[in-house]
Amino acid sequence: MAHTRLDRVWQAHTVRTLPLGQTQLLIGLHLIHEVFSSQRG
Repeated sequence: MAHTRLDRVWQAHTVRTLPLGQTQLLIGLHLIHEVFSSQRG
């Protein structure tokens, strides 16, 4: 059972364990931009 926050995140994003013992993770990317920046015109 996962105990630390890192363990829980790692377990939630694990896709599979590769033959050499490495873990393949699913990582999403969220891009946030400032929509209230100063605009001229």
